[in-house]
Amino acid sequence: MKFPYYKPLGYSEGMYRVGTAGAINLVENCGTPLAQQEWIEFRALERGAVLSSFHYHYARLIEILFALEHMEEYLLDPIITKSHAPVFRIAEIISRGSRCCEAPRGTLIHHYRVDEQG
Repeated sequence: MKFPYYKPLGYSEGMYRVGTAGAINLVENCGTPLAQQEWIEFRALERGAVLSSFHYHYARLIEILFALEHMEEYLLDPIITKSHAPVFRIAEIISRGSRCCEAPRGTLIHHYRVDEQG
């Protein structure tokens, strides 16, 4: 595991957080009611940034709560859930693609191949 730090400040003083814990420390609000309340409690744990590695889990739970609140919003949206959704045709099929995303266990890298049927 990597332990990133700002080199001029040295290993312990220059330590910083990445991923969810880093983002939760930087945002000014969470954007959904329940996640916002948890974020307020999270930020009250320490003055300034919450740096404990244990609190990475708490930050991820806040992120999950935020996602669940948005999922509920989308599931209740009549434009998305109406029975006759529009069908979109792909003008050009791209046969290969790669994407990566951050996950708790590390970066996930996906490579896809698509046939003529999409």
